[in-house]
Amino acid sequence: MTTTYGHLSQVLNDDLNNLKNVEGHFPFKATEYYLSLIDWSDPSDPLRRIVIPSQGELAPWGVADPSREHRYTVLPGLEHKYPTTALLLVSDTCASICRYCFRKRIFQREVKEKISDLDAVMAYLRSHQEITNVLLPPQSRSVVDG
Repeated sequence: MTTTYGHLSQVLNDDLNNLKNVEGHFPFKATEYYLSLIDWSDPSDPLRRIVIPSQGELAPWGVADPSREHRYTVLPGLEHKYPTTALLLVSDTCASICRYCFRKRIFQREVKEKISDLDAVMAYLRSHQEITNVLLPPQSRSVVDG
């Protein structure tokens, strides 16, 4: 089972209202197992800092696409950066959304970077015989495996 903001109210109490501000920009999801590993009595618990949103995420710094994936996006959900490798974004969700994820932008409601036209993606892959390696990033695998 995956937990959302509403399920955290019992654990976070007063912090929940502050975290809802972050939810407007960056969604929160975590598995029950992951949350069970957190030491809730320690606000600096490393796992807590990885998975629980903080107001600091709203600070205006950095860029939404730090690895410049948009330069290699040939179709929505299909990146072709290296000659023999393509990356498919088949999902815009993940079992747990890590706060440090460099693809965190794809979990935002207004961002649509997953595959929208599978036929076009397949046609591209067929027409580029040099592609011998197709990668599914972690968020895609969690959905496909689940």
